Amino acid sequence: MTTPALTPARLGLALLALSLSAPLAQSAVVTYKGTAGGSPSFDWGTAGNWDVGTVPTSADIATFSLGTTGNPKAVNTTPTLAGSFSVLGLDFSAATTSYTLSATSGSLTIGSSGISDTSGAAQTISAPLILGTAQSWTASPSTASLAFTVSGTVNNGGNLLTLTGTGTAAAISGAISGAGGVTKSGLGTWTLSGLNTYTGTTTVSAGSLNVTQALPSANAVIVDGGTLTFTANQTVSSLSGAGGTIAFTAGTKVLTVAQAGDTSYAGAITGTAVSLAKSGAGTLTLSGANTYTGGTSITGGTVNLIGSLSSATNTVTIGSGATLAGTGTIAGATSLSDGGFISPATASIGTLSLASLTWNSNTGASALNITLGTNNATDKVAITGAFLKGAGTTFTVDFGGTGVSGDVYKIATFGSTTFSGTDFAFINLAPGITGSFSLNANDLSFVTTAIPEPSTYAALVGIGALGLAAYRRRQARSAATMAVTTSV
Repeated sequence: MTTPALTPARLGLALLALSLSAPLAQSAVVTYKGTAGGSPSFDWGTAGNWDVGTVPTSADIATFSLGTTGNPKAVNTTPTLAGSFSVLGLDFSAATTSYTLSATSGSLTIGSSGISDTSGAAQTISAPLILGTAQSWTASPSTASLAFTVSGTVNNGGNLLTLTGTGTAAAISGAISGAGGVTKSGLGTWTLSGLNTYTGTTTVSAGSLNVTQALPSANAVIVDGGTLTFTANQTVSSLSGAGGTIAFTAGTKVLTVAQAGDTSYAGAITGTAVSLAKSGAGTLTLSGANTYTGGTSITGGTVNLIGSLSSATNTVTIGSGATLAGTGTIAGATSLSDGGFISPATASIGTLSLASLTWNSNTGASALNITLGTNNATDKVAITGAFLKGAGTTFTVDFGGTGVSGDVYKIATFGSTTFSGTDFAFINLAPGITGSFSLNANDLSFVTTAIPEPSTYAALVGIGALGLAAYRRRQARSAATMAVTTSV
């Protein structure tokens, strides 16, 4: 029998069949038992300290599950790195005793399995950690109050770190660095107490994330649910999210949102003596029920208030070049600085409700931006208290090219005012109309009329000229008649 020639095609088929019949490589679970000691004592890199007799690799999950009694048991619970190692993940899930993972040198790189702690004891990692890829760290001990602490530094390597679980005492006290972000999910509580330098986005979707030292100002913050609590003043590069709460611990604190882009935050900013400072050219839309009691300072861009600022002590100041917009409600006093703007509503006609308003216009540069519709519909500033004239003599209302003739637009209502009707000026009415202000006891209205067309002007001038000529002819005839009568 002749053996068929081994052609490239047959070789390829044979290799394919061999690869399909070979078992797939799986990650191994390697359990630390700490029986061999080493230098330093109970060295991570000593093979005899692991149940399989080999040091775990980047394909293995290093497990810390043995107690100090029973058989098998862990002779030692303080594994120590003396160099750099990599694992697929760390698992404390079945531990009934506390472990402390430390280092005399080097670091530990963790892969996609991350870290899991569902043990019955407190666990501590003081060794420096590096994220080899995006991953989750889960702290769900059998008793929620059991601590899970990472006190070593954490280099996120540009990867996302998700903190989750049901534990209430999980903490990273070491500094987190790198371009990656941090996301908090799950119902539990995590605390970041290190001097963090990571520049990625901080996101809270559930549970609580406590930040005891200020995050880098380059951080963007997203709160979709749960609570993000700051202990110190905090500056962020943007604020957005679908809900949740931003809170501060006791004391006078400032949240500065220095953003260039446009974002929306639907949750609540809370806290006694907490203030919000908005800077940067972007627009921050606030649609939640905000209860913080400090002030609101708008020095750049726009705060578009769709929700509320419900504290009467929350005074709002609109600086030069900045804008307060929206259809929300402000319970505290509002002050419009020279060069600032108020724009009720944004996309459509609406009403901005204020407790009081002081309007300063030293150079005449500040403005009330009002959109006029049809059938007397108009943007409006509804002021329950006083509408006060501040510094300045000319107070401009910009109609943005809107309006129709023959309407009476009530652009402001108030409880009382120190303005007079002659204080106001207008710009940018729709073509073909003009108008005048009417200041009444409790409202400021603007009444529009049509500007006659040029042909109408010409007709009026012609009629006037004809009338004048006829008048002069009559006068001339009368004079001639008188002259004849006199000579006779």
